[in-house]
Amino acid sequence: MRSFRIFAALAIISAGLVISTPAEAKKDKAAAETGAIVNPFDGVPVIANCGISAFDEVFAKAGTIQTNVHGIYDGLSSARTNVNTVMGVGADAPLATALEGLKTNAAGKLSIAMDGTMPKLKASDAVPENVTKALDAVNGLVTAGAKAVTDSAALVDQVKELVAAAKGFPMKLPTLLPTLTPELAKTAPGITKDNVKAVGALPDQIKAIADQVTGIFGDIKGVFGG
Repeated sequence: MRSFRIFAALAIISAGLVISTPAEAKKDKAAAETGAIVNPFDGVPVIANCGISAFDEVFAKAGTIQTNVHGIYDGLSSARTNVNTVMGVGADAPLATALEGLKTNAAGKLSIAMDGTMPKLKASDAVPENVTKALDAVNGLVTAGAKAVTDSAALVDQVKELVAAAKGFPMKLPTLLPTLTPELAKTAPGITKDNVKAVGALPDQIKAIADQVTGIFGDIKGVFGG
């Protein structure tokens, strides 16, 4: 059942959730070639109230989801960094670098034991403490990845609705400005613009989590077989 849930979650996230721009596709390709991780939250505004109640009802829901997605992403990134730290490589080094080091240290005593769709590692014989710690870190990352996919996939339908709702706000804004106080009339357009951008980025951010987990699982299988 757990393996089905993870597979289904990946399918939900991948099923037409995001249409990347050419610039985004180029950036993603470059990251894939170097093993770098592109933070999908870089340059994206934090969603805030704009002062227009009809808009803020949507922005409040989107802001909660933005916080949740950011937390999911940070948890996954922390687990990934932990593997690199345990293996003594730089936090920004490709995960495969740490995994190759672990494979060398383990001297052929580690292999993949699939737990559903999760490629966890097991030792075939006694291994040194440093290998045990690294094995635990990798398996912790796999568990974190599966949870990140499941948790973020649960937000997909809500995100689609919020993106559709926020898309029309810029067109509605001019008719609402005369109803605002002078101060709000000055600030609401800029905040609305930033918020709409941030809401529109949520699908990319959710897909980035799924893509990163797919890459993590692929790196583990690639290094240890399976």
